[in-house]
Amino acid sequence: MKNETLKKIGLRIKQLRRENGLTQTDLAKKVGYTEKSSISYIEHGRIDLPLSKLEAFAQVFNCSLAHIVDFSHLNIKSGGKNGCT
Repeated sequence: MKNETLKKIGLRIKQLRRENGLTQTDLAKKVGYTEKSSISYIEHGRIDLPLSKLEAFAQVFNCSLAHIVDFSHLNIKSGGKNGCT
């Protein structure tokens, strides 16, 4: 993923963490990290998250994966009937 995308995902996770009243330590435990520094790196866009971790964040925040991974800023044009070109 591009750096811009990682930063956007990180900011979304930070926003959701704060809205849910969680510390970085709390969130780290809930999604399976042992160190809160992992959450800090994610929130600053320094970690390229695997799908399994993105799904864990969505489950913790009780939201859709699409809400966390919002690619609308990329201005992607879809051409096919299924949204693929």
